[in-house]
Amino acid sequence: DAQSWTPMEIWPNQPFRETIFAPFGLTALQVPFDQVTIDLHGILETEDLPVGRPYMTWSSIASETAAVPLDGFDPHSLGGNIVKSPLQDEQLWQLLTALPADFDPRVQELAERVAGRDATDGEKIAAVQRYFLENYQYQVGITIAAGADPLTYFLLEKRAAHCEYFATGAAMLLRAVGVPCRYVTGFVAAERNRHGGYWLARNRDAHAWVEAYDRDRGWVLVEATPAAGVPQSQSSALADQVWDAWRARWQRAVAAIRQGGVQAILVAMGGWIQAPWLWSVLLLLAAVWLVRRLVHRWIGASSVAIDPQVAQLQRWLYRMDQRWRRAGITRATNETPHQFADRLLSISTEADHLQAAQWYRHYAAVRYGGQIELRSVLEMPNVAPRRKTSYGVTDPPKSRK
Repeated sequence: DAQSWTPMEIWPNQPFRETIFAPFGLTALQVPFDQVTIDLHGILETEDLPVGRPYMTWSSIASETAAVPLDGFDPHSLGGNIVKSPLQDEQLWQLLTALPADFDPRVQELAERVAGRDATDGEKIAAVQRYFLENYQYQVGITIAAGADPLTYFLLEKRAAHCEYFATGAAMLLRAVGVPCRYVTGFVAAERNRHGGYWLARNRDAHAWVEAYDRDRGWVLVEATPAAGVPQSQSSALADQVWDAWRARWQRAVAAIRQGGVQAILVAMGGWIQAPWLWSVLLLLAAVWLVRRLVHRWIGASSVAIDPQVAQLQRWLYRMDQRWRRAGITRATNETPHQFADRLLSISTEADHLQAAQWYRHYAAVRYGGQIELRSVLEMPNVAPRRKTSYGVTDPPKSRK
């Protein structure tokens, strides 16, 4: 029933290559370009995703829980959202229950202990999610023992890790007990701009979770990451919300002008002159200007400097990325250090790749692990992978095809 579909207008303000982000339970899509491809998992891609141009999505989601209040957000309430869409494709069913050829039998035994005795898909899903939330801790980065399979080590040793490990681990345990599921990455939009009336998804809101198929209910969101690792509800200061809302309105105006030309400019100007918020913004800007002028006159100008430790870490990351780009392996703009480390190891397990993977994981732990200590920043060059020749330090070797 199209009347029950929930509309969502999405405004991307940075490029994400070919990926089109869409909500859970997507039923319809309206985009400002001609060609869209969709795979077996419902992943949408295009060769031309313009920045600053909106697109519309419609989703059909049934919720078993009460509506989430705007001033509070429980990430684990996502498990109450379901999509009543039958999984009838036999090829997709086999794909979503497949396990790696080298799947460790100890992990299979773990899955049986956790959820093997449960009768229904819903009980198995709940048991797996409860197992991770009650027995594991969240932290950015994980140290894997030498020679160990990362996921097997995480599951059996109950090591603290980040969301990618929890989502992958949950998917493997669910598949091991016969529940079709898939690993998903995206953003959790938990920040609402009350002044502008919209939700924001920032880079820090990137997350990984699982979509599992319950034969009694349909597709279900599974959040196995502890609450400390899930983007939380938060609200910016009023001044920040007003400024961000102004930027959003400007972005909308520019998009309308590009589409409608001179007529759109006149319509936008007329709407701005009559809008009460415009005068509020102008008064606010005038007040800010006056306060800044008084501060400069009486106290002297002041500026907020960028944290030098963060800046140094960013320089180290840029240099490492440059080295591997010259070696023929480029880290994507939306690829986390942990994801790039995993990709390096999937290409080769030689010393250069192993050391580089360790470096990227160490960088993530230092950069996103809380307060950045000067000692950790100074240690970064010491763990950088390099090889020496008679001419000095060189870049990583070219990857073998």
